[in-house]
Amino acid sequence: YFIMRNTAYHLLIGKLQSGKTTKAISKFNKYLQEGECLPIFCTHSSENVFCDLQSKLDPNYTYFDPREGTSKVLFGNRQRTSWAKFLKNIMSYGTVDDGYGIVGLNNRYFHEKIAPAVLNYHHKKIIFVDEYDNSQIGFTTKRQPVQRDRWLYSYEIESVIDEMVLLSATNLAAAISNKTFDPDCIEIIKPGKGYQGWGKSIKRRYLDESDFEALREGRPRGAIFDIAGDAPGHVMVNIETHIDVHNAIADSFRDAGFKTMVVNSESVFDFETL
Repeated sequence: YFIMRNTAYHLLIGKLQSGKTTKAISKFNKYLQEGECLPIFCTHSSENVFCDLQSKLDPNYTYFDPREGTSKVLFGNRQRTSWAKFLKNIMSYGTVDDGYGIVGLNNRYFHEKIAPAVLNYHHKKIIFVDEYDNSQIGFTTKRQPVQRDRWLYSYEIESVIDEMVLLSATNLAAAISNKTFDPDCIEIIKPGKGYQGWGKSIKRRYLDESDFEALREGRPRGAIFDIAGDAPGHVMVNIETHIDVHNAIADSFRDAGFKTMVVNSESVFDFETL
């Protein structure tokens, strides 16, 4: 049988690093405890964000050794045996035991994998989309041909999702989309005590292109070290996509006496140390 759904939209918005993802994970964990409910979390498509999300999920529902196959939160392609059993139950009976959830990178491969579960699970389904403003959600005209976005759009137009929980710090896309969001479904996340965002205790210094070129080459000029040394907390350098450049920049800061961590798609690190 088929149930027509009117998808509800819930916006989780707030300042950069203000706790939106933590709030969303809290909601996801609650849905895991709800009967006849399948929560799905599409995280921002980078490996380090995915690892951070894993670390924050309810440990009562996660088990990170894929050989055991005991996790009720299924992580994309990492638990093939568990996923096969999960999908077999859905395709055979239209349901699964309570407490199951799905987490993965928001890309077309993830959506191709979860589509049978989304279409054939006939109970409550909640999908969380991190950085939703990169996915053309709410746009019905002037859409770009992006396969990942097409999957999300199909969930919308086919009404197979009960609720979409959308996260972002930059919500211009929602403002200019074709969708009108109910004010009662917009939740503004307030930062915790001690939060310092843009415009609060931030000293702005200006560097020219030669400073950035020197930094990419692993020989930062004194002005950059001065900025890092004067900073009251952590300093993030995000100027380049190539991993070898990340390593060269990190080495230059280590040589200058700074404690340094590289965070990119090849990193193996513990978020507790950040």
